[in-house]
Amino acid sequence: MSTPYPVTGTAPRRARYAPVDRPRLRSWLWVLIAGSLTIALLAGWAFYVRAFTVDRYRQLPPGEPIIDGDFSIRVLGFSRTASLGGSEYSDPEVAPPGSEYVVVQAEATAATAAESYCAPQLLGANGQRWERASVYGLDTVDNCENAAAAPGRPMPQTFLYLVPTSQIDRLYGLTSEHYDGSYDKVGTPAP
Repeated sequence: MSTPYPVTGTAPRRARYAPVDRPRLRSWLWVLIAGSLTIALLAGWAFYVRAFTVDRYRQLPPGEPIIDGDFSIRVLGFSRTASLGGSEYSDPEVAPPGSEYVVVQAEATAATAAESYCAPQLLGANGQRWERASVYGLDTVDNCENAAAAPGRPMPQTFLYLVPTSQIDRLYGLTSEHYDGSYDKVGTPAP
């Protein structure tokens, strides 16, 4: 009797699984990888935009003070001018072309009599901030020393900023930097 099997006596094994189309599986794998990378990049970009381009400020009600270190600073008013000072003995200090001085009148109240200073910044559109300016011979740069000498009493302060003329109408108010590097509250004058 003859057998259809080879002499070894074993029958060929049948495949347990259906045959796999390897090229189709690889293409789906590449689509899955590309889709995952696209989603990861879009999520990363959204996080970046939210974290670094959105202003993280909160406008306080008019007249409410901002906190700058040991001081609370209440904005009383803003004024702008192209020149400062000037007397019979000196010429006025003229702002450079394309810029103006912004003079901020405020009241600072110290919490304690500890030696410290205040350094509020002027906030404009798109998160632009300006440090206080100083003009030689003009005593308008206050660091809140007089407020620290009399804790609990509001003391008048004058802050001076040099701002481009194109940004003058886009100012929000005073803000202060916290120790963690964040800026959040913006003070504006009461009506």
